[in-house]
Amino acid sequence: MIVETAAGARTYESRKGALVAEPHTPLTVERVAANAGTGGIFVAGVLAAVALDPRRLQEGVRLGMALARHAIHRHAVTGTAVKAIADRHIAHA
Repeated sequence: MIVETAAGARTYESRKGALVAEPHTPLTVERVAANAGTGGIFVAGVLAAVALDPRRLQEGVRLGMALARHAIHRHAVTGTAVKAIADRHIAHA
């Protein structure tokens, strides 16, 4: 499960019967150039990882956050950038 809070995103997953949370800190306002479309690119990263393997939610959140950060800084995400970011955030089986 992914929850958006004022402090950033937080993911929750079940590990050995216990609910474990992992925080994801947002960028500061000073570092944001534009944020239109970042929600969609974040979701795309999550879905890309989960489509590879439903157990990859944490990797997907990290990928989605990295893609959204890139979009915020660069105003656009190209195919080349997506591949480079994905290669750093998704473990290849």
